[in-house]
Amino acid sequence: MWSLTLIVPYFVTFTGVSIILGIKIYNIKKHGELLTAVNKKLRVEKVNESRDQACS
Repeated sequence: MWSLTLIVPYFVTFTGVSIILGIKIYNIKKHGELLTAVNKKLRVEKVNESRDQACS
């Protein structure tokens, strides 16, 4: 019984920490994808602008 009361809190904190870390990593990856998408969009818009200037 003693070992169980010692292990459970550690187990709970470990699971909590790993869940929080997992969420943070997931958010960072998602955020990174958003940033690259925004950068691509900006690049495309810049290319279109320079094309328009070249045509006119």
